[in-house]
Amino acid sequence: MEGSLGCVGQLALWLRKTLGSLDPGAAYLSCEDLMAQRQASMHAQAIEGEIVRGEQLLAYPSLPTEEPASAPTGRKRKPFQRASQRFKIGGRK
Repeated sequence: MEGSLGCVGQLALWLRKTLGSLDPGAAYLSCEDLMAQRQASMHAQAIEGEIVRGEQLLAYPSLPTEEPASAPTGRKRKPFQRASQRFKIGGRK
C-alpha cells in the first residue's frame, strides 16, 4: 500500500495515527480509514526525494562528499611530560 514509502517508521506512524482516529466501537481497521490519515503529498514527496538521494549515494559512493580531515602532523608526547630541551654549553646554572 502506498503511503509509507517503504519506511517502517513511516508505516508505524501512519498506523498509530489511524488507530488514534478510529471510533472506540470500531470492530476493524479499513483501507478507507488508512487512506483518510495518509500524509500530505508535499510531505511524502520531500521524504521520497530524500530516499532517492540516499539510494544514489549508496549506489555511487564516489559522488563528491566532504573531504575527511587530515591527521595532525608532529610527534605526540605523553600527557604532562616536559618537552626536552638542550642547553648551550655552560648554560646550566
